[in-house]
Amino acid sequence: MHDKYDEMIDVVDELDNVIESLPKEECYQRKLRPRIVNIAVIDPVTRSIAIQQRGLKISWQPGVLLRVRLRPCRCGRGLGRCR
Repeated sequence: MHDKYDEMIDVVDELDNVIESLPKEECYQRKLRPRIVNIAVIDPVTRSIAIQQRGLKISWQPGVLLRVRLRPCRCGRGLGRCR
């Protein structure tokens, strides 16, 4: 039984279809594929990019700087959708 205060996240397949929702810790312990959303903020005037850094107290990849794709993928699926 899960605690009602557990953070629930979507588990997805290779095509980004939601399979189930599980507590975040269980998803990472079982090494399942969570749905993750990254946001890049680009200043069009200075052309500078704000890159997100993962929190230092999280259980999975603490402190990691997240990559940012600046141009559409060649696969035609849109920004950041290539696998």
